[in-house]
Amino acid sequence: MEAEIVGREARLTLSRSELVMLLSVITTLDSSMPSDLAYVDMVGRPREAVWEYALQFSELAKAIPSELHHG
Repeated sequence: MEAEIVGREARLTLSRSELVMLLSVITTLDSSMPSDLAYVDMVGRPREAVWEYALQFSELAKAIPSELHHG
């Protein structure tokens, strides 16, 4: 992962495997927090908002060629 701070934003460059790892973290966190209130306490955002990010990450990961194919 590479990161660049621009003003009040961080611009990240992630590999496909890093996107997949983020999806795994979101999925694990979701399954370990049965209560929506506990989820918001832990994450700071509602579950639905986080899943919107997850869907975007998933689409991006699908669009990036797998690192295994770069022989």
